[in-house]
Amino acid sequence: MNDYVRIGQFINTLGTGGIEALVTNWQKCIDQTKIKFDYIVKTSNTSLYEESIQRFGGRIIPIVEKEPQLSRIGFTKKFVSFYRLVKREQYKVIHFHASSSLTFIYAFIARLAGVKSLFVTAHTSSTPPSMNFPRKLLSAVLKLLFVNLFKKRFACSAAAGNWLFGEKNFEILNNGIFVSQFRYSESRRLRIRNELKIVDRFVIGHVGRFEYAKNHRFMIDLFSIIKKKCDNAFLLLVGEGSLKESIIQKVNDMHLEKDVLFLEFTDKVSDLLQAFDVFLFPSIYEGLGIAAIEAQAASLRVVASDSIPKETGITELIEYYSLDNNLDEWVEAILSHRHGYERNDTSELIKKAGYDIEDTCKYLMEQYLLHGA
Repeated sequence: MNDYVRIGQFINTLGTGGIEALVTNWQKCIDQTKIKFDYIVKTSNTSLYEESIQRFGGRIIPIVEKEPQLSRIGFTKKFVSFYRLVKREQYKVIHFHASSSLTFIYAFIARLAGVKSLFVTAHTSSTPPSMNFPRKLLSAVLKLLFVNLFKKRFACSAAAGNWLFGEKNFEILNNGIFVSQFRYSESRRLRIRNELKIVDRFVIGHVGRFEYAKNHRFMIDLFSIIKKKCDNAFLLLVGEGSLKESIIQKVNDMHLEKDVLFLEFTDKVSDLLQAFDVFLFPSIYEGLGIAAIEAQAASLRVVASDSIPKETGITELIEYYSLDNNLDEWVEAILSHRHGYERNDTSELIKKAGYDIEDTCKYLMEQYLLHGA
């Protein structure tokens, strides 16, 4: 008989996105003697987080080893496999991380398999524009049918909660961070800038997946104008994603390759933020935009789109602009920081706003133990 509770964390995939980073950070700060996580993912794949997950007593459990064909048979296979997995593991709590209401189908199956307590967190605030009408209709129907399945309904922002739950009650669960890791350090800044050979450059940076919502094409168009006005400007893009190759091609086509650096996703984001001069965040939509909060924790100026939830406005370091505005307004905002600024410690402001991950984990532990006993 185990003395701890195993919580199923249902995540589409263990890639390099914000959801994966968030949940693995939860795992690091919960009491390992009382709670352990199983990461339930749709298919088997290698992950940057695999070693960390195992070190902290977690398990990665794929629903199927290989993605089946996109057909009714393929979906049925995944649903049956998920049902068997849940019955086998006998979870008392599964926490679903939803960037789509299609997750509700799996929640319904979990309930059929006997899971008494289902939690869900809404992580996005919009439907992808690539989603066709039948899928949008299915998404709306699933929301209506299954939203009441959940014992706890969380959202990373009001916008994300309203999108997934509508008028239904939900709690804001702040996407906490390890605040002290991001605290600005001049020595770390110089070390990273030396390693990347960007000591004398005005560094505009972004950390995020190369997907539609992050708006990388806008970043490149913007940087091409900045470069004409500021010869030592440099763009640093960190992350992976399906659009990365097309963005690299755009950079090459615009002859900017000597002034743009692409880095793979890393778990050392807190170090890289020290090296930036401005964090560029022109997302088309976000559930929250935790990267903007991490940037502020590093005392970094943030130039963001007004599509980002205003919960990110924790300090005076962040400023918002419309994506419909003339690019010159964005250029002026970014270049206004080219001569440097004082990077004062923002730790207490971040904590006071409720984004210390220790506080988040304390509350989650209470809920997991209460419903998983």
